[in-house]
Amino acid sequence: NNEDKNSNLIRHGDNIQVVMNAMDSFQGEEELQLNCCSVLQNLSVVEEMHQIIANHGGINCVINAMEAYPKNVHIQQNAIGVLMRIGQKAKSNSNGDSNSD
Repeated sequence: NNEDKNSNLIRHGDNIQVVMNAMDSFQGEEELQLNCCSVLQNLSVVEEMHQIIANHGGINCVINAMEAYPKNVHIQQNAIGVLMRIGQKAKSNSNGDSNSD
């Protein structure tokens, strides 16, 4: 089904790079930054996406968006959601969580 196809495409990381490229190329576009942060937050719900997001520069992109638009509550919320999820996974790995595969 289409949902499975989309999930497989996203998991390969190539489509994540499109989001990162858009965030880098259009830093002055507040709505685009909001939409990209929202996409990343939604993807970060899936645990296996954490490393893919991090490996493709997602952490820097959301921090840049937060710094560029400190008064945009929605960007802040979405970006914090991404950082919290990725950070929680990293913290559990550093504490020796053996179930983190």
